[in-house]
Amino acid sequence: MADAAFARQMGMSGADAAAYREENGLAWAIGSDGKANLVPASVCQAYGGRCTGAGNRPVTPLDALSAYMNAHNYGKQDAGTYMKDPEWQRLHSAAFPDYTPDFTEMVRDGVVSGKFQDLLEYKDFKEKPSLVDRKTFDREVKESGMICFRTFSDDTTNHVSAGTYKNRLASDSAQTFQHNGSGLKAYGDGIYFTANSNPSPGTFPGGDDIDFARDCSLNYGDKGHRATACVTLSSSANLADGDQLYKEFKRLPFKEQLQYRSGDYRDCVDGLSGYAVARGYDGLRWKGAGSQCDY
Repeated sequence: MADAAFARQMGMSGADAAAYREENGLAWAIGSDGKANLVPASVCQAYGGRCTGAGNRPVTPLDALSAYMNAHNYGKQDAGTYMKDPEWQRLHSAAFPDYTPDFTEMVRDGVVSGKFQDLLEYKDFKEKPSLVDRKTFDREVKESGMICFRTFSDDTTNHVSAGTYKNRLASDSAQTFQHNGSGLKAYGDGIYFTANSNPSPGTFPGGDDIDFARDCSLNYGDKGHRATACVTLSSSANLADGDQLYKEFKRLPFKEQLQYRSGDYRDCVDGLSGYAVARGYDGLRWKGAGSQCDY
């Protein structure tokens, strides 16, 4: 019956309509409201309701993503909703494993939010840091060429010790981690670290370079009431030059800059971290001048 109605709508014979549907791997999904919708035959059941005309074509990741979008009746204007859904993120990654989205166009068009925390959800930045033994850590440091430090101080106001903050760095996700210590978000949202200068992937940093980065971090803690975390980044981490990206950000129309700003603090780089995430970066690297520290 659905083929016949489709044939009348398209001005073709019922046989031609059925042939068109079969050749394109489509099936009729009959919803609880009795309406029929053409969907990929291999994932007709995922759409919900009864299926007619379903074939045996193997399911592809793109089929599954299409079925998800059809089932929820989503369009581009709904990106701010479905891109936060872990199911959509899983299906999209399977369908487009090599795709790194640039969200700047969608932020500019108002399709998705440019706020830092929202962009973290769109990008599915939810994994927690890994705690590893010293041998594994040294191997990872050599692979990336980078070693970083973060020093925490006791929080007497909230009665949280420096050691507790240090442990939270590993136990909390990037979205829930509470900052502690100096910085005042001077370089945007995110977790701050001092880092060795001029990292070279495949080469373990030199001792003096490591000591300098550690000392830079210790300066941010209260002596006798501090704890320092030692971390490294994956060699595949996509880092932007902070100074260069800041210049790029400031060249945006002011109205567009405002779309990334959280308004939580007064510094002029408010919004830069959100812009970095939207551009596909995992972090920012700030190069110290002369004897200044690297971050």
